[in-house]
Amino acid sequence: MKHLILILLFLLLISKNAYSEMNNSKLLNNIFNGCIGKSKKVKPQKYIYCGCYTTKIGEKFTLDEFIKMSMNFSHLTKKQMTKEFVKNNKIISSIKECIEYL
Repeated sequence: MKHLILILLFLLLISKNAYSEMNNSKLLNNIFNGCIGKSKKVKPQKYIYCGCYTTKIGEKFTLDEFIKMSMNFSHLTKKQMTKEFVKNNKIISSIKECIEYL
């Protein structure tokens, strides 16, 4: 998992799309898929929530800002990384804005 994140981040760094908006479809797709999880049966409300959450993250973070934050946490376990991400006000506000869909 860590290697996948590092590879993704490296590709994003060399990407031509590395400007101030976070509209990189690969990264946003990765955020959405991480939100959905690995379950084969996903409730429609979760798709709506994850779409909302991914949109809010894309609106609130610049690509560089999100990559730097992710790089700072790349050495952590998934559980530790999650704890660090939810300390960020932009993450918390994105969750709060979309939680009604669950």
